[in-house]
Order: sequence, then C-alpha cells, then structure tokens
Amino acid sequence: MKPDVILLLVLQSTVLLAVTLLLVLATPRHPALRLAIGRVALLAILGLAIVSPNLRRQAHPVVPVTVLSLPMMFPTGTQTVQTSMSHETTKPDPAVPATPQSNKSVVTEDAIDLSRGIIPAWIAGIGLFGLFLLIGYAGLARVRRTCRTVTDAKTITMVYEIASSFGMKAPRVVEGNSIANPFVAGVIRPTLFLPSDWSQSQTDDTMAAVLHHEVAHIANGDLRWMLLHRVLGIVLWPQPLLWLLKKPMAMAAEELCDQHVLTTGISEHRYADCLLKLREGLRARPCPTMGIGAVSARSALAKRIEALFDSRRSRAVRVSRTAQNLTRIGGLIVAGSTAILIARPISQVSDPTANWLKQPYSGQIEVQDTHGNPVKGARAWFVVSGDLPEPIIKELSVSGATIDLNPGTIASKQSAGNLLVKANGYGANFVRLWPNPTKITAIRLEPPTSVHGLLKYVSGKPAKGLAVGVAVLFRMSSKSGLQGFISARPLTMKEFQARTDDKGVFTIGGLPPSCGITLDVDDSRYAVLDNAQSKTPDHGATSVTDLSLHPAAQITGTVTQDGIGVGGVRVDAQGNFEIASNDAGHGGEAYTDATGKYLLGRLPSGPYNVSIQLSDAQSDQFTARAHEGLRIAEGSSHPGVDFTLIPGSVLEGSVTGEDGKPIPDLFIGVYGPAHPTSSAEVQMMLSKADGSFKFHVPAGKQHIYVGDSRYQMEGKDVVTEDGKTTKVDLTATPAPPRDDSEAVEVSDAEIPKEVDDSKPTPPVVSFGPGASFYGPKNLHNGVTVSIDYVQNDASASHSLWRPDGSPASAADVAASLDMDGFCRARRGGARSMFLKVGIDGAPRGSYSCLVQTPHLSNWNVWQTYGDQENRTMDMASFHAPSTLERTDMKFGVAAGPFKQVSAGRLGAAPLYAEISKRKAPDPAPSSGPNLVIRVQFPTACETQDARLLVITNSGKTLNPYFWENTTTSSKGVRTRGFGFSEVTPADIDHVVLQSRSYEWVTFKGIHLYPSNRPSAR
Repeated sequence: MKPDVILLLVLQSTVLLAVTLLLVLATPRHPALRLAIGRVALLAILGLAIVSPNLRRQAHPVVPVTVLSLPMMFPTGTQTVQTSMSHETTKPDPAVPATPQSNKSVVTEDAIDLSRGIIPAWIAGIGLFGLFLLIGYAGLARVRRTCRTVTDAKTITMVYEIASSFGMKAPRVVEGNSIANPFVAGVIRPTLFLPSDWSQSQTDDTMAAVLHHEVAHIANGDLRWMLLHRVLGIVLWPQPLLWLLKKPMAMAAEELCDQHVLTTGISEHRYADCLLKLREGLRARPCPTMGIGAVSARSALAKRIEALFDSRRSRAVRVSRTAQNLTRIGGLIVAGSTAILIARPISQVSDPTANWLKQPYSGQIEVQDTHGNPVKGARAWFVVSGDLPEPIIKELSVSGATIDLNPGTIASKQSAGNLLVKANGYGANFVRLWPNPTKITAIRLEPPTSVHGLLKYVSGKPAKGLAVGVAVLFRMSSKSGLQGFISARPLTMKEFQARTDDKGVFTIGGLPPSCGITLDVDDSRYAVLDNAQSKTPDHGATSVTDLSLHPAAQITGTVTQDGIGVGGVRVDAQGNFEIASNDAGHGGEAYTDATGKYLLGRLPSGPYNVSIQLSDAQSDQFTARAHEGLRIAEGSSHPGVDFTLIPGSVLEGSVTGEDGKPIPDLFIGVYGPAHPTSSAEVQMMLSKADGSFKFHVPAGKQHIYVGDSRYQMEGKDVVTEDGKTTKVDLTATPAPPRDDSEAVEVSDAEIPKEVDDSKPTPPVVSFGPGASFYGPKNLHNGVTVSIDYVQNDASASHSLWRPDGSPASAADVAASLDMDGFCRARRGGARSMFLKVGIDGAPRGSYSCLVQTPHLSNWNVWQTYGDQENRTMDMASFHAPSTLERTDMKFGVAAGPFKQVSAGRLGAAPLYAEISKRKAPDPAPSSGPNLVIRVQFPTACETQDARLLVITNSGKTLNPYFWENTTTSSKGVRTRGFGFSEVTPADIDHVVLQSRSYEWVTFKGIHLYPSNRPSAR
C-alpha cells in the first residue's frame, strides 16, 4: 500500500459515505431502507478498497490524487561518490568501454519527507484499532467460558419456534452469572446469551418479545455486518464518516428488530413496558463490545420507544425487491463515479530529447583554439552510425578555419552524427552533431596529449614493427552517460597510429585530453586486444597497461534461404555472459558476400553466441535460430556455423499505457532462440502508430519486454509454435521521475570553462567556531589521532610544513613522499593538498577512515601508501582553491571490534544473500575461485564501517577483499556486493553482516598556504 492509495481511498470513501449519510437522514421513518442503504455503502467501500488501487490511472480525473513530497533538507557534509564502469552489461544497451574510477564531491543532505510518515501512521492505527478488536473478542471468549447451556424446556422451545418462523436454524442458548441482559454474539456460531435463571423472573410475553428481538438480529445478519463495519473501520481508520455511520446503522437494525417483534401481535405499550423493565434491571456489567444487546444506551432506547408509537413509521420488516435493486444500482453508480472522478492521474512521461536536433543538418563550423581564436589548416570528418548497413565516414571541406558541413541525405531516422577534427600542434576533438540540444557552430582544440605503452607477444617478447592505433574514441559523463563516441575504422586507426620500436614501445600523439580510448593492432593474425581501454591525460603524456598479442580465432559459415546463399546479411558474435560473466569475449561482426558466406575474424578465445541481424524488409518475413554457447579456442577456426532463413513463428500484439491508449514509437525487445538472453544483442522494433508490433521468431520460449527508460514493465515469457501466431499485449507503466540534476544532457560542443579559484569555495558544512586544534585526540576506540604535517604538490617540488604554518622538521621532509603530479588538478583548477595523519593505538590496516571538509572538494584517504623505498604513511587528501589559506577537517576512524548486524544462509532472511552473476574484479588476493555475494543492506549501516563474513562448511571465516557501493532497486530494495576469493557457493554455510561506528575528531585552523613556505629538496 502506497501513500497515494491510502489518500485515494479516504477521498473516494468520503464522497460515498457523504451520499450515504444524506440518504439515511432523508429516510428517518424507513429503518429497513436505511439499513439497506448503509450495507450497500459498506460493500461499495469494500469494492473500492479492492479494485481502486488496481484501476488504470485516469488521464484527467476531476480530483487528481497525488501525495506531494514536503522535504525538509538539512546539509550534513561533503561525501565522495565513487563512479565506475563494471564488466556487467546492461541489456539491451551496447557494451560501453570502461573508464577509470573517479571521485566527485557532492553535498549530502538529510531529507525529512513528510509523505513518508503516512504509511507508518496508517499501520500504527491499524495495529491500535485491531488490538481493540482482539480485546473485544477476548472479553467475549472469557464470558463464554463462564456460561453453561440453558436446559430450561420453556426457553428452548420458545427459541426453536422463533427461529423456525424466520426459516433458520435455532442458535445455541447459554446462561451465566456475568450476563446483565440478553444479547447475541458470534458470526460463525451465533449464540444467545441470557442471565442465569432469567426465564423464571420474566413473564411469557416479555420472554417472547426479547427472544424474538435477539433472534431477529441473527436472522437479519446484523452480527456479520457489524464485523464487516468494524474491519473496514480498522483498515480505513482515518475516515471519520465511516465511524459516524456506525450509530445510525445500529439504530436502524434495532428498529427493524422491534418491528419484527410487533408482527407477533404484542402491543406497542406492552413491548415498550418490557424494554423499560429490562433497562431498569440492567446491572453494572455492560454487554460485550462484540455482542448486540436487547437494550442499550438510554438515548437509543428512548428513540426506539418513540418509533414504536410513531404512526407515520413504516412497519415493513423487509425492503421491496424494487427498492433493493435501486439501492444496489445507486451504490454502484456512486462508487463507480468516485473511482473515476477521484483517481490517480497518469504520470506524465516526457521525452528529455523532445526538442533536440535529431536529423542531419548543413552549415558552417569554425575551428578555434582554447581562447576562441580561429585555427587554420585543420582536417575534418563526419561519422554517421546507427540503423545503417555500415557507418558513413566522409571527409569534409575546410576553408581556412571554417568547416563546410554538408552531410547529404542519410537513409535512416535512427542515426547519430559525430564530427572529428584534427590539426597540427593541437589535440584532436570530436563532438556530437545530432542528436544534440543545440546546433554546433564552433569546435575548440586544446593542446595535444599522447599515450605510450608496450606491446608484447604471449611469450613476453616485444612485438616489433607492428602498427598500434586508436579504434574507438569516447567521452563519459556521470550525469548524462555517453557524451560522444567515434568508432570509425579505418579512419581512426590511420589518423591515430604508431609503430612499435625494437623494444615493442609505441607512442601515439595528437589525442584530445581527458578522453577515453580503445587501442588495437592493425594485423588480422591477432585477436582484438584485451584490456586495451585507457584514458588520455589532462595534459602531457601518460602510459597505458602493457598489451599482449594473442593468435586470432575465426568463425565461418553461410546464410541461406531455400538452399540459396543470401548476401548482405550481418552476422554478429557476442560473448555468452552466462558461461563467462566476467570475460565473455569481445565479439565481432561481418557481412555475407554474394554467395552468402561470411567470416568472423580476430576473435579472442571464449564462449560466444552467433546470430544474424536482418533488414526490416527481411525481418518482416524471415528469422533464423542463433548458435548459443560456442566455445572458441585461441587461434582456432570454426567452420560450418550456418544459418537458414525460415518463416518460423509469429509473435504479435500491441503496447498500451495505463489509460488503455496505444503507445507508438516504443522499443519492444525479444530474447529467445534468435537472440539468447545470455548475450547483449536483442531483437528489437518500434511499435507502430496504433501500438502494434510483429516479430518473426524461431519456435520456442520468448521473452518480450519494453525497452524504453521512460517506462517500466516486467517482461513476459511466452512459448511460440512453428507456423503459428502467438498474441501478447503489453502495458507500459511510466517510470518514476528521474532527478533532473542527474539527467541533464551536456552538449559535446560545450567547452569546459577555466576554473575560477580566485575566491574560496563557499562552505557547505560548519564544524563550529573555536581555536585551532591539530591533535592529538584520544578516541574511545583506543585510537589517537593528530595532524603531523601538510604537503602541497601543485608546485614544481612538494612543500611541507606543520599544521600551524611553521616549517616542517627535516625528519618529516626526509620521510615524506614526493607526490608531485600524482593528484595534480586540471590546468586552472584547484590544487591538491595532502595531510599526514598520525594514527596510533591500532595496527595498520585494522581500521577505516573517512574525511569531511567545509568546502566542496574531492577527497580520499590512504591508510598505507608506499614508493620505491617502501615508505608508508596515513594520508588524507583533498582539492582546495589556491586562495584558501586555512580550513577545518573532520576525520573519522572506525577501529576496534565489529558487532553483528544479522546473519543467514544464502537466500534466507534477513540478508537474502545471493551469488552475483559476475565475478569479483581482478586482481584477487589469490588465484583461486572468486565470487561476489550481494546482501540486502540496512540503511543504518550506510554511515558505518560494514563488512560481510563468509562462514564455510568447515567453520573457516573468510573476510571480503572488496565491496561495492550500495544500490537501490526500483522496488526500494537496498543491496551491496562483497567480493571473496578462494571460495565457491558450495563451500558456504552462512554469511554474517557486521558493522562498527566511526568516531570523529575535528581538526581546526589547518594552514594550507603559509606565508613562509619552505622548499623541500
């Protein structure tokens, strides 16, 4: 149950109950009709509670019901958010080259969302009122245990005769000393409760009248309706009108039973006298709350007696069939109207790229340097990729510093255009032309960067005289994802290429700064390079990981239709992620020749799925079954991987929104025999104007889903039969709105501005005023913390001083690490500061540290860091504007024993631990098996130092060697992964989650830029 559902039911029931109360007040002299109206209302409310939350959202309800968040934000500090790309492939997105891990600083806030209190308050109310109901039943059971079955023949005979007159089975009759006056109770086994020896003290006509009244309550179903009313009152306890309806319904039930008594022939005066005598004899013990007594409160009894003598009152004990039908129809109309008029509106799904330029355009683009001056003599190419047989690469005309952009006609609406520009003395640059929020009119070139590395054979010998080039250029953004992507062989391999020397060393220059690259060799004898992704530096040169050459494998085959080869069909090899989730091969693609033959070359070893991609015209008629799980050995050849085009089976249907209207231009994806779920490739199409779609697929199990981030829906599994059509309809629910701050697209044309550090970054956290303090500070966990010295590495040689700004000792300078350039800020950006933190009282490596600073800053903590001389130190680092002379730093240490949070076996509560599909990242501490275990992670542990332990079947305890950031699913489930080595799932007996708290100390008045800076070295 969600807050808006609760509010929805309260508002809908308000309308329904308001109408009911008005009708009840309008029929004061018709108790049977009043009771019928009230009972229909209760059924309508029950129907709303069951149906309304599941009704489709309305496009334009008269009363749109939404719960508005009312957040109250309190800033608490500056945190680091780790962003990195893993080996996991999110389907159906294409695999994106990984980028190095990076840190970014964000302001953390504690949000108090008032809407979140609705659910706890509602549950608490249900618990409280439900407790009262249980207490009532307990009291009734206690009374029942003290009673005995009535044996008086006269009473039994009278009850039997009255029940027979109603056409019902006689209820049980019991008596007890704790009973003050007759009442009935019990839904499953109705029972008539009488005071002890009651029949001996009453006249025959009094007994007959009272017993007839109580049996009439049972016959009319008052006990069942009373229980339903109570249950609805508990579930919808915030609805006051439901409680207000209780009294008039009880009064109508009493009056109706009184009318039953009068039909026996007893006079109004005699019956009124009986009721008054019962009231006069009522003792202190009241009727139990779960029973219906013969007499109740004085005011209710007085109204009942007045009704007995009111000649204008209806004496009917039943409602006519016509009145019953009209009442029911009216209840349905009111309930249906409230469900439609008061409803949750359809979430508005907006296209974040609705106003973007999505089509090719012509124009002129000026090439500029970083200062905006024109750069002459550049070369430019535009590269178009997307739903095309093959990428379009075209060199553009450049006149002076002006590029003449004239892409011509592109035979696809689903395309992406990129511009690549290169000039002597500058680093290349590339921007996305379309889709893009703005039209590109200028592109700037920055100073060039270069990368160098070592290429070697598997044997370890250097690979001489081979051409190494850039196969892919790309940029990433934590906010908008992929910002630019150039994959244009042979253009990039030719323009950004170098040959290895006799030592296997290569250097590739003219690259753009801060750009992701993928390297490869231009030689068909070798497989595509593994682990060849890197990043160009902010400026200057950088080295890349050593690259190894492996003999290439190949797959060959033929695509045929009715025995005849089909040319121009794309054949794809994709890594099988179920067989090898961590390294499933790089894959490749090829096109069949005129005879239908193809060759997929340069494949690394690994398991592959091989499938075909047909054109729109071909896919409207044919399909082909994929080859799944082919294991390719290094340097091997696999012929005979053939495909036969067949009509197969048809999978068709339509996709609609919650309002039942079709959704056009929505990507629908299908996994199955044509494209197995164990690879990233998927069979996709856009829904038509009427929301319809139609796939030709090989017979078998198919998984169909909506592939659009604006919508969410669980996929459906269906089984198709050869030559038959299977229909499946999809309903797409709008996805929860994204945080606009994280969804902003950044244009590739936007050139990063120079960072203005003329003013200190404004504080975001206040640690409080006070005198300077550098330690030592004794923490309760036994650790002593102090600031030993401050180091600045933005200058040519690292500078060292004490926290108060005085020169550091010669011993400190000699023992310090020269970290010049290690964390150097971008040109024009903030400088990097390193603080030596002395931590005593805990063994090195046994504690965890955190840092907060009162200014926006990237920060990090090294517990141990060493250079070639193996010197180590505890260091905290952060970026600071050059004009910032002093700062505070809040330093947290988690040390000492861990406390157990929870424990459990794999798949069991409360951790629900499961083995992740992907392996733990290398390098692992051991060459043995390694895996990632994901557990449901409590929110309370997020601000603590937490770890997961594995207890093996032999009783051995294993510690994790890495852990991931906490992630939250669309259903609000928080999970965190922990990596372990030397363990398999069969070895695990159970897992234990532990945590320990951080203790904080605030160092104040730390001098970052002393007036007299000593120079080391």
